[in-house]
Amino acid sequence: MPPINRVSRAHPAGWYAELDVLYQVTEIIGSHHDLDFIFQRLTALIGEITESDACLLFVRMGDHLVLRASQREYHSIVGRLNVAVGQGITGWVARHGEPVVLSNRASHDPRFHHVSEVPDHQFEAFTALPFFFRSTVIGVVNIYHERRWHCPEHILHLLMVIGRQVGAAIEHARQLEERKTLQSVIATRKQVDRATKFLSHTLKMTTEQAYGVLLLQSRKTGRTIKELARAYALAGRQQTSVLDRS
Repeated sequence: MPPINRVSRAHPAGWYAELDVLYQVTEIIGSHHDLDFIFQRLTALIGEITESDACLLFVRMGDHLVLRASQREYHSIVGRLNVAVGQGITGWVARHGEPVVLSNRASHDPRFHHVSEVPDHQFEAFTALPFFFRSTVIGVVNIYHERRWHCPEHILHLLMVIGRQVGAAIEHARQLEERKTLQSVIATRKQVDRATKFLSHTLKMTTEQAYGVLLLQSRKTGRTIKELARAYALAGRQQTSVLDRS
């Protein structure tokens, strides 16, 4: 089987190489539910296919695209860097759902918007591709080359297929992530409710005043409301247990 980065339809073996790539994508999205793991493996695979000098993967969150994975040394800004939909080439791709292929002088494109955290103006070639869930763009992958490079049509097609293939998996994993966050918020809310009831009963005050006590202690101790609420909720359960035994 030929190397992945030499996938080609010009030779029958190229078909097998493309199938191998798609099989690897299936393995990546099926072997793990952690989004960061999936995104990092995908950027590494896309970087190998295109022999890129850098590969960044952005995921849409509302009206912004958040950097979630990097093939190169931009790990410090993963999760922090975000681009507005419509801003720069990345935002343009997210808004229009069409790929952009710039084989040279990429920074001279009128849609180009320099981001200080990424020296993208130092790259000669730039390719940006949308990831879809049904008809909605949920992510954009940026591929950079330091020298002139034009994405071959069969590679572009393969990457678009990958984008469609992983789109549903990304959306599913993101929904799981959101549900876990919601469950965490609900659990914290319950702990805060139990803690304020315990304080209001112990200190003979209203629940609003008890919540004020939590806020004040949080500022003084540097502990989060969640940590304090958990401690007071535990104290309340222990007190109830003692009363029940007596």
